[in-house]
Amino acid sequence: MDLATTLGRRHSAYIVSLPAEILALVFEICYRQYSNKISARKFVLKISHVSQQWRSAVACQQIFWTDVLITITKCTLLWPMEQCLQRSGALPIDVDITSTQKMDSEALKLVTRTICGALTSHANRWRSFHARCRAGTNMLLVMRGLRDITAPVLEDLQLALEEEEMDGGAPWRLRISGAGDGVPHDILNGGAPLLQSARMANALLRVPTNALRVIFLDNTHNANSFQRDLAVAALLNNLPLLQELTIRGLVADGIPMGEFASSKFSLPSLTSLRLLARTSYEPQFAFLGAISAPLLERVVLERVSILCTLSLQGVFPQVRTLVVDPGRAKHALAVLRHCDTVFPNITHLNVRGRALTGSPHSHVGPQIWPRMQVLTLHELQNSDVAPFCEWLVHRRQSCPFPRSIFLRSCDKADATALTAGLLTEGLGIAVHWSGGDDGPWYEE
Repeated sequence: MDLATTLGRRHSAYIVSLPAEILALVFEICYRQYSNKISARKFVLKISHVSQQWRSAVACQQIFWTDVLITITKCTLLWPMEQCLQRSGALPIDVDITSTQKMDSEALKLVTRTICGALTSHANRWRSFHARCRAGTNMLLVMRGLRDITAPVLEDLQLALEEEEMDGGAPWRLRISGAGDGVPHDILNGGAPLLQSARMANALLRVPTNALRVIFLDNTHNANSFQRDLAVAALLNNLPLLQELTIRGLVADGIPMGEFASSKFSLPSLTSLRLLARTSYEPQFAFLGAISAPLLERVVLERVSILCTLSLQGVFPQVRTLVVDPGRAKHALAVLRHCDTVFPNITHLNVRGRALTGSPHSHVGPQIWPRMQVLTLHELQNSDVAPFCEWLVHRRQSCPFPRSIFLRSCDKADATALTAGLLTEGLGIAVHWSGGDDGPWYEE
């Protein structure tokens, strides 16, 4: 039973006689238990329809109205947005715009302009701004609305164009400035000094970067860029505080990475880099050679082919955690061996698939990553247990075995079998099992 229903059933006996201040406090405690904004909004609406006293208490509680949730449809209702903007008072607000229905272009333009106009007057209160659009025209209007905005308390920005609208990389179709000029959208030109996190999908943007700690670039390369891509370079040239960078798909299209950057991008604070795959593109692993990141500790490489592996040049001794998906191809072991030379000092290794467990130990080599302390394995099968334990026994002869093994995406029985196999071989390795697949494979 949800909180609103529980409170509603008992209000006549106990809660209805409480002072307004106590009643508001009870509601706020219940409200803060919701992590999902939609569920939290439903809670507010339910309790506001129990009695007039409750309605008044809810209406006066500004914290309940700081989530400005806007869904653009053929019959868009504007009064909920206006109600939130009014009732939230002077508190920071979190704006969330969703526009995923097919609509007449003129009607879409009108409602988008109306919404952006109403929100712009409250830009000084934006704490987060998220927009997910199906139509490129709609996203273009949103970005134009953001161009000259000043957002002094904005911390998180997310702009995403739906996948079906963008088949492949072509963010140039959404340029504010002239097509082909190699310059991304400049937004938030008035400043956003507290902006710490930005996520862009299928849209090429340039945001204030001085305070950014986290960036997620999803298909934001400049399509058909057969020269140095100034658009993407502009995003990466001033990130002194960036700690986490995720790139899904390509960074630059149609040019060798050596020509992409005339000099290495300096990312002095970067500690985590994730290079992820898209349906149409493998990750551009050569990007590693285009950056200078002395503090880089964690690297994620998804869907690595042997050809992509060869683009990994140089050595990165500072990296301690490697999360790698070598694929299911016959070259998976070769991928791991090459990664061992590129990242020689790995202590935490996360390998997707059965490249380590489903292959004879002689093919892997017992001395691979001799400093490894923690190993995460996926999809372990019962038939893998014996050869994997044998590989660990051979490894013990030349280097220490890992102190902990984490198992994901496998049965509890297989985890138990591995524990028993390790004990039989006299290997004191702790085995941890996670039964549910509750997050991306590359997250610990």
